[in-house]
Amino acid sequence: MGSGFLEYLGGMKNLTPKEYDFMKKFIWTHSGEISSSEIYEEAKMPRGSVSGILFSVSEKGYLGKKQAGWHHIYTVLISELEYERALLRQQIKKATGKGSFEYLIAAFYGKDTLSEEQLDKINNLLKDFENALDDDK
Repeated sequence: MGSGFLEYLGGMKNLTPKEYDFMKKFIWTHSGEISSSEIYEEAKMPRGSVSGILFSVSEKGYLGKKQAGWHHIYTVLISELEYERALLRQQIKKATGKGSFEYLIAAFYGKDTLSEEQLDKINNLLKDFENALDDDK
């Protein structure tokens, strides 16, 4: 989090820690659309603060908004999982010079590269993990 851009989300600006916390508590917990009045009620923060965060997050492209009477209706454009994956990939790239999990594993073990056999094992493990996640849905 913090300032900067997320390469893995098409160069979108990072959320600030305050914006990320707000999204996590009040936006990503909802599926579908949420109105500004619902957000004001849940957030229990000064309206100006909530409006400022919503404006900033919308301008950065994380939320879509449309006018509905006196309020706005917000729609999530980037999910929590998408954002966190992009952050993680960027941190991996920063730490290893490459943007993949395999390079993170290699760096963890003090190596520059992995053999084809090691890469196959990691990829199979990741596929098994993804399949297990799909089974949990």
